[in-house]
Amino acid sequence: MTRTAAAQQKALTVGFQTRIGRGLIPTTTARLQEVLPDWRLHFRQVSWEDPTAGPAGGETDVSIAWLPVPDSGLSWKVVSEEERWVALPVGHRLARLDVVPFADLAGEPFIALPLSAGPLRDFWPATAERTRPARIAAEAETAEETFEAVASGLGVVLVAAGNASIYEREDVAFRPVTGPSPSRLAVVWRTADERKAVRVFVEACVRCLCDGAPT
Repeated sequence: MTRTAAAQQKALTVGFQTRIGRGLIPTTTARLQEVLPDWRLHFRQVSWEDPTAGPAGGETDVSIAWLPVPDSGLSWKVVSEEERWVALPVGHRLARLDVVPFADLAGEPFIALPLSAGPLRDFWPATAERTRPARIAAEAETAEETFEAVASGLGVVLVAAGNASIYEREDVAFRPVTGPSPSRLAVVWRTADERKAVRVFVEACVRCLCDGAPT
């Protein structure tokens, strides 16, 4: 085996859809260096078309993804539970409120994930908590596309509270929303993948956010 091939075998590819933040990258990197110093983390952004952010199709080894994800062949642990906020065009009438009641968003156009995102597409507009379906104005395959659509006035979108600060920008207003259930961020991996590096990464994610480590 060549040195290059050996190095590639000691790399763990981490998928994500929204910026990870929350202190996870430095924490997991440091932990992997401590336990498995020959291993490295590579990060890859995956579009919303794959709700697992890579593990289901083998594009990544593990991922930091928003639930729900498909059950088939995957395991996950929740690392963060966050209230849902709304992202609005900065001049939107509801941006004047400190807190937006979910009922006030009932008639608003929404930016949706693609159909291939499955249950995740229904989760973000809080479909299960509506009396009528959301009005979909546009679809976006990445978080960046989503916020560009919001900024341009095409629609609004619900986001995790932690992402409100991560994606802060002058042309989008983020406000807390009362009503919808919280969002859950999880570390996801293939159940059959029993490599020590995967286990170390998962444990580091859980320790970082679930055990109250600084983020």
